[in-house]
Amino acid sequence: MSRHKQFLVLYFLPLLAVIFSLVTHANTLASLLLFWGIPSLLLTAWAWKRVPKVALFAAVGTVFLISINIIFYVTHQWYVISMSSYRLFGFMAWEDIPYFFLWVYFPIIFWEHFYERQVHERLWTKKMTRLACAFFLSSFAILAAWTWMPDLLQIPYFYFVGTVLLIVIPLALEVISHPRMGLKFLRVGLYFAYVGILYELTALKLGQWIFPSDKFFGWIEIVGLRFPIEELFAWILLGAVAILSWYEYFDDDNR
Repeated sequence: MSRHKQFLVLYFLPLLAVIFSLVTHANTLASLLLFWGIPSLLLTAWAWKRVPKVALFAAVGTVFLISINIIFYVTHQWYVISMSSYRLFGFMAWEDIPYFFLWVYFPIIFWEHFYERQVHERLWTKKMTRLACAFFLSSFAILAAWTWMPDLLQIPYFYFVGTVLLIVIPLALEVISHPRMGLKFLRVGLYFAYVGILYELTALKLGQWIFPSDKFFGWIEIVGLRFPIEELFAWILLGAVAILSWYEYFDDDNR
């Protein structure tokens, strides 16, 4: 299948995911697999030589995102409706784990397949060692705080703070230092904004997650469905390309 046809398939799949999710009243896991799992699986087949490197980075990122998610839950920034009564740490939906992995994996394997030229790359870099150490230490610190000093995690407007520190600043630094990446990031960002908004609205329509807190800078309403402004920027518009900025700096070649 040509790259052009592959693009068309990937653009068509989210529309099918919307229809199937709404018709079947899909639960959180089912929608996750429809919107993120199936496209990731296709890209895995198309770019199988790149899978180990991408999967390893996604696994490291998932550990960090799980720890950050603790703060999201304790500050009531969001709450995922799980299909199971079991919750990680007593409050976190277990579906968050595959979601975080795919949220990192999907954009990077998309990037590697459509925009990267090199195939034989190092599986691990010195920078990745430093990043992994920083992520694991941060995760340990958050878990320790949650266990012994939970008040430390009550960060006002955490969604906004996290968006600036982990998404806006790294992305800006990458684009400023490597301007040629900007146009490619824009192309990838447009696709994932399209996937993200369809997934967001479908999930809200089906009640798959909610935003209990009032500590947001504002709200956006589309077809009667409301979500925070932070959600628009962090998860829909900038999330995928921010992941790429981390990946390119720590685990790839910035090209």
